Amino acid sequence: MLYMQSCSSILLKKYGYHDPKDFTLNSYNEFINSFDTLTAIKIISDTSQFKKIINLVPDSIIKNHLGQPVQILNFTDFNLVSFHANCFARGSFSGLDWNFNNDFNSFPPTSAINIDVFKLTLNEYSNIYNELNVAKKKYTVIVFWSWMFENVSKDAIKIAYNNFNVANKSDSTNFVLINIDKYWAK
Repeated sequence: MLYMQSCSSILLKKYGYHDPKDFTLNSYNEFINSFDTLTAIKIISDTSQFKKIINLVPDSIIKNHLGQPVQILNFTDFNLVSFHANCFARGSFSGLDWNFNNDFNSFPPTSAINIDVFKLTLNEYSNIYNELNVAKKKYTVIVFWSWMFENVSKDAIKIAYNNFNVANKSDSTNFVLINIDKYWAK
């Protein structure tokens, strides 16, 4: 039993775990400033906004997916075409491998799960986050991230950003980073 607890604490440290109750504007700024070269719409979600995201669908399994602390969503022409969450990435002692199935070798990436059951569009997200009502581009990539899992969040942001840049789609892509730590600190 002690071995399992030690192993768990090692993994939490490797994934950059922080207690979400310790989240501050200063920790947010330090995190987001590490990506100062990225052009992105940056949003700090409040608890009620993220609850609305989770409740966009009635299905409890999909609600669970939408409630994960780290997610990558890709929209093409307002339609959700790809969904990834921390629970679908392959875990190891070095972190999470978001591309273990080569999903991110194409743009938009192949979805980690069947997204037909989601039936979500960018409009639902724009109704919750007004900041998304910007000049619409063909593609929108949203990363929900949490300082609670700092390293996992950083890796997700990097893979999502590199995915559309390698495909030369940066001019036609809105990149959105939504912090959800207020939800987890509740």
